[in-house]
Amino acid sequence: MTKSKSPVLLVILVLAVASLAGGAYVGYQSGYENQRQQLEPELRNQININTNLIKLNEALNQALTNASNLGIVKIGYIASTPTDEELSGAFIEEIIQPDLTAYASKLGYNVTFQFVIKTVLNGEAGDHLIKTQEMKKMGIDLVISGGWSSMLSASRAYVNDNDMLLVGTTSTSPFLTIPNERLYRMIPPDSNLPSALASIMWSYGIKSVIIFQRGDSWGDGVVMLFEPAWTGMDGTFAGEVIRYPPEKKTDFSVYLQAANRQAQAAKETYPEGDRVAILLLAEDEDGVIVSEMENYLPLYDCVMFSGYSHIGLKSDVFIGSLQASHLKVFTPSPQPFGSSIFEGLKARYPNLRDSDAYLYDSAWAIAASVLETRSVNASVVAGVFTDVCGRLYGASGWCRLDQNGDRAALPMDVWFYTQDSRLYAGLYEPDRDTMSWNTGELGYTPAGP
Repeated sequence: MTKSKSPVLLVILVLAVASLAGGAYVGYQSGYENQRQQLEPELRNQININTNLIKLNEALNQALTNASNLGIVKIGYIASTPTDEELSGAFIEEIIQPDLTAYASKLGYNVTFQFVIKTVLNGEAGDHLIKTQEMKKMGIDLVISGGWSSMLSASRAYVNDNDMLLVGTTSTSPFLTIPNERLYRMIPPDSNLPSALASIMWSYGIKSVIIFQRGDSWGDGVVMLFEPAWTGMDGTFAGEVIRYPPEKKTDFSVYLQAANRQAQAAKETYPEGDRVAILLLAEDEDGVIVSEMENYLPLYDCVMFSGYSHIGLKSDVFIGSLQASHLKVFTPSPQPFGSSIFEGLKARYPNLRDSDAYLYDSAWAIAASVLETRSVNASVVAGVFTDVCGRLYGASGWCRLDQNGDRAALPMDVWFYTQDSRLYAGLYEPDRDTMSWNTGELGYTPAGP
């Protein structure tokens, strides 16, 4: 009997297991179907999202490919004179255009940089505006100018109103130091000079200043910024600013008499040491002014600081001047270019001028901004231009711009004159606002404040 029951039990167990398995399968199928129905909309949505992301990625890749194939990128250059057109034009053609295009190619961009040059007629500021407008009509919104400050001033409103970008390479007027504009300047402007002069003079020990200035926008601009910088250091003025006509080249007796009266009064207040100084803001006529000054005492016994530097010029009228030696004539001047890039350019291009370094760096800054944004739209380029300049170390050194779009202040060498030479007086560092005097060359230690 026992043996006869085993097959039955086995069948029952198999059927029972089969029945349980079948029920489990049916339950599983039923649960899966319910879950599938619940998840299907979400899965479909995710699939659609992934598909859209793939399409967007493809579109972005295509856009980047298209942007990398900008083709010919035109940059304008406005020459201030026919001579500027000849000299800068040759430098652009032989050096700048090939360098920029080679750099773009090295990065994998299908871009050729091409310059369009226009020249201002007869040095007229109004014609600079006309040339700027012509660039705009040609579809060229990225422009470099070798124009003077008056020329850039005539064009700045048009540049701002028409979404262009203009970089000046020679303009230094303090009156163009304006924030939030599309006008940039690669050359250090004279707006950096007044605060430097004030710090250098105060460090020397000067307490009272006689200002003797050329009566033009340059002289007015320097004085406008020097006055608050000087009074902020508790410095005083010996009298009203002495301002002579810019066209005057000889016989400054009337102005020197007025300066001498101020010197007499200031010397009564500060009778000891070099506490009274002359701030001379002149240009090429400065040699004449200094030579005539020896006839006026005590003015001639005041130490002099000059805002106009002959460093880097072909001639220096103060070398060999007995009057300049007597007055010392301290002159701050931006440090000469010493970068390997500048030296490399000189080796490749023997006719290289200092102004070419600013032109070269301006072109590089624009080109780098175009490549970074993959755009020739001036508004887009302007959005990164200051940042790009801050990362660019070029032929003229670190190309950092300040909050006004001007070249940030650079360290300045300070020079002074002896009877037969020009000697190094020290270094002014604007970032720290400090003046380090070369006492060994001076032969004494300035009194200081």
